[in-house]
Amino acid sequence: MKDTHSVKYNGYLLNHTKKLAVELGDYFFRSAFNFRENIIAAIDAIPALTETGGGTAMALFDGVAADSTEELAETWCGDLLQIVDQLPSDYERIHCCFSEMWSRADFCYHSFGVDASDYVLGDKDGKRYECAQLNSKGGRKLTRQVKIEMNEGKVRYVAELISKPTVENEGV
Repeated sequence: MKDTHSVKYNGYLLNHTKKLAVELGDYFFRSAFNFRENIIAAIDAIPALTETGGGTAMALFDGVAADSTEELAETWCGDLLQIVDQLPSDYERIHCCFSEMWSRADFCYHSFGVDASDYVLGDKDGKRYECAQLNSKGGRKLTRQVKIEMNEGKVRYVAELISKPTVENEGV
């Protein structure tokens, strides 16, 4: 990994076909996770946006970070793309994030810590990390927050519902 070269996560990924843009630094920050020892990584946005085989769904099988945009997977297939330094004025900047819930929780725990109740923080401002498991059709279940439990010096992550299910969403 240390010798592997990648695109710099700055500038904009443009979709000329749809006149949309993803700010790559923002994408990386929202999608980052810890990969092995001391390597911060992210799911590459281009394959996720342009694929046709469902690989992104498999990468997100356990669930997603609350700000993940898994619905964008496969929507740019066949479109004309380019990475540029400046955002053209006639392009709409969109939020894009592909982030698996548990690996993102681990990243947030190591980057931002926990609050007084041992819930993982999602940013430097003290907001709790939120995530959701996916149902068999790719739809989101109820939003959860992740709490840590320490057992013999090892961290265990537990996703807890933010609020109790209601009659309308009980089966979700």
